[in-house]
Amino acid sequence: MSDSAAEEFLIADAFRRAWEVLVANFPVLYGAGLMVALPWVLYQHRIIDPQRMAGIGGAASGHFAALSLVFCATVVFGVIGYAIANLAVFNHLTAEQRSFGEVLVLAAGRFLPFLGTALLTVLAIAGGLILAVIPGNMWAMRWVVAYPVCIIERAGPIASMRRSAELTDGYRWRLYGLFLLLGLGAAGVREVVVSVLIVGGGRHVGLIGDLLLRGAIGAYSYCVLVMTYHELRRFREGLTTREMMAVFE
Repeated sequence: MSDSAAEEFLIADAFRRAWEVLVANFPVLYGAGLMVALPWVLYQHRIIDPQRMAGIGGAASGHFAALSLVFCATVVFGVIGYAIANLAVFNHLTAEQRSFGEVLVLAAGRFLPFLGTALLTVLAIAGGLILAVIPGNMWAMRWVVAYPVCIIERAGPIASMRRSAELTDGYRWRLYGLFLLLGLGAAGVREVVVSVLIVGGGRHVGLIGDLLLRGAIGAYSYCVLVMTYHELRRFREGLTTREMMAVFE
């Protein structure tokens, strides 16, 4: 298979099929997206207020406490969200219906490894962004499928990051370009819509609109990441979808 054919198969097909999964499973995926978006929306709209959480350390301790709370809540909801997305993707591809109870069992068993993976990837990417923008973004693409790896392959944090680096090798610039375009587009639409809602309806209307938009963006992002992981493994290793579904057995 030529390089251009591989690019079309991996990237364009993954994004298209992720959209099909989202449309077919919108209620449950949208619910997962709302869960993950909620802590950050509450923080950015100052419902979770760093000033109220400031202790003897002053403003700095308040921001640290607020961000710690938001991060922990996001990880808890995130592992559930990724488990739901995994189930939705593989159910859609195999025309099987596995129960929501299996999602909860999977999420509970992978919580601590997921937390470790989230901490390590965030710290590593932040370090790259401090050094320079391009290395940070490339590191983000290096570990872009670390979360699906952690859940589906039952890998630990370091193993998930290493495995993601192996799967994305040779495709990071292509993934970066498409993720950048989609990210900028989504951020631009959200900023305009939320600003209009705040001007027209006030702070609380803007908050609700922001949450609803972020929920939809997050739901699609989950599907994209899981489907990208699926396509990378299918292309590189020749695995079938059913072989990858061993995580639910």
